[in-house]
Amino acid sequence: RRTCLYLGDIGDNFSRRAEVRFVVLEERERFEGTVTPLRTITARYPEGAQDAESFAIHPNGDLYLVTKPRDLLNRRAGVARIYRLTAAQLAVSDGSVQTFERVGEIDLPYLLYMNGLAGQIATAMDFAPDGSRALILTYQSIVEVGFDFSRGVPATRSWQAADYRVLPITPPLPQAETVAYA
Repeated sequence: RRTCLYLGDIGDNFSRRAEVRFVVLEERERFEGTVTPLRTITARYPEGAQDAESFAIHPNGDLYLVTKPRDLLNRRAGVARIYRLTAAQLAVSDGSVQTFERVGEIDLPYLLYMNGLAGQIATAMDFAPDGSRALILTYQSIVEVGFDFSRGVPATRSWQAADYRVLPITPPLPQAETVAYA
């Protein structure tokens, strides 16, 4: 079994792109010169173009992505959608376009109501090594979600205290766009 790096070309500030891409590289200690990807996965959203910065590979091999919706004036965040590409979809190498499955939502404005736009849009995510938890980063906080996405994503407003915790980032990081479990 190979250890791989997934690079995502998923940003779309104006939500105009019909498709996004992920490039899969075999992880190496050093990358020299040109690197040939193992494969490139092209995907589209079932409802049309979305903007996103956050995705992570679950320990079961599925890819999960969290969108970053906001109004046209860039003042208010919306409810983020959570999408999945299965491990089987990620293994396809025939060039066909895969379609994300929408598996839930996370209402970051509801969870982080005091932090304004920058504190309410997802900029990165990661899964715990066993998949039992996830980190979702904003510019002002980290939300640790205390359940396994592969078992379903309950409606945010039904979450209990054990389902999440908010870790403020002080001072806020203006370009915080990566997070990882150690």
